[in-house]
Amino acid sequence: VRNLCKSENTIKQYIALANLSPKLIALFQEDEVTLEQMQALTCAQTHEHQEQIWEEYGYRNPHPNYIKKLIMGDGVGTVARSPLYQFIGVEEYEKRGGSLTPELFGEDIFIHNHALMLQLFEEKAQPLIDNLKAQGWSWIHLEESLDYSATSPFQLIPALQRPKTKEQLDQLAELEANKEGIQSAQNELEDPDDADSEQYQILEEKLEAINEEINAIERSCEYFTEEVMALAGGFVYIENGKLASSLGFAKKENIAQLKKVLQSSQDTAESANELVSPKAEKPKSAHSEALTKRLYAEKTVALQWEVVSNQAVALATLAYPLVKQFFYPRTANSFPLRLSIEGTSHALLQANPLIEQSIAHQELAKLHDEWVKRLPKKEKDLFAHLQTLEPLDILALLSYCAVQGINGLSGSESHDPLKELAKTVNLDMKKYWKPTADSYFKSVSMAQISAVAKEAGLKELGAQIEGKKKAEAVAIAEKALADSGWLPKVLRS
Repeated sequence: VRNLCKSENTIKQYIALANLSPKLIALFQEDEVTLEQMQALTCAQTHEHQEQIWEEYGYRNPHPNYIKKLIMGDGVGTVARSPLYQFIGVEEYEKRGGSLTPELFGEDIFIHNHALMLQLFEEKAQPLIDNLKAQGWSWIHLEESLDYSATSPFQLIPALQRPKTKEQLDQLAELEANKEGIQSAQNELEDPDDADSEQYQILEEKLEAINEEINAIERSCEYFTEEVMALAGGFVYIENGKLASSLGFAKKENIAQLKKVLQSSQDTAESANELVSPKAEKPKSAHSEALTKRLYAEKTVALQWEVVSNQAVALATLAYPLVKQFFYPRTANSFPLRLSIEGTSHALLQANPLIEQSIAHQELAKLHDEWVKRLPKKEKDLFAHLQTLEPLDILALLSYCAVQGINGLSGSESHDPLKELAKTVNLDMKKYWKPTADSYFKSVSMAQISAVAKEAGLKELGAQIEGKKKAEAVAIAEKALADSGWLPKVLRS
């Protein structure tokens, strides 16, 4: 049966390779594309998509894994590289309606619905989270893994230690004795430095199990007072394929109060000195980094359309980075165009899945199709053809190419790389974008919707959404503001 399945998969592989774009097959025959790259390109479902990927990135000789990522997108993950996916399990994911794609040239599986995986993760972790909160912890954050990025915004509170019971001391003594025995056995091996030998690995696994037992006893003696737990929290995460917890973390806003609580007891007074009062923070952005990028994507594509119509600006846009490079090499570069020109269509689509609905995007697509009709079908005829064009036609074509490299994607509202260029062409985003449920309101908090209503001068809107559920508030806000001309700060020029 196994051989039969393998044979069936081999046939599928042959069919997928045979169905690739004829243009790519010709390049493969000329040794310009490797077999592994061709295998990766089979992830794209159409010849147009396959050719587009290779035309934009082929000159880099991209790694097959990079090609897969370009095709599948950031929203698709692989089971082999994800502890979360392995923890939940493919069967449970499929049972709940999740879609997946087995890797044709490999043994991995592509997961398409990461949001569903996160939902299943939350459901599995909820009993443990509820139990920890019932113990008195103020908050519990759920993380796929516990690393510096998760814990760095918080401060760790030193735990108190209960005296060990006689039973625990006896257990520790026995475990330490066993540990010494295993270490002696490792040293007596024929080649004790051969960490890859099967016998060494068996002993190493026993050592790890003993260390886990020792750590578990030590952790069981740690405790926090009820007053500290009421102001602190911790994390639930995946470790070695199981749920684990790490507790005793303080949020910055609770540091001052926690210090007072710790200083009120002799047992914890010393711990208070280890908590550092946080410095004053800059005001928090009203929008998430993901939404900010989506808005900048809207602004970028609108700006591309404006600049393509202003050839003087387009040529200046193209020339600026080169002039800067050779005449002002030591100055900082904040201009949104980088050379060589790298297409931004994939990046814009990943930042904003709705970008193809943009008026500016549709106009640029029409212009692209017009140039496709005018240019020769074969690349070898292109240079001679360009020499036959009138100067104004060359400028128009160069303008179109230039704007393809404009990249204004930023996750920070305070840094707008499109500012100078937008000002030059008098970009008015009211012509291209309006605040709808999908483009804006679903991605912001209720407080931000109220702030938008106030900023737009619609005081009655704030009263209408007060006390409403999020979905109702979003629908009301969309109806009231879609044609109001209001723009978030990111889209204002």
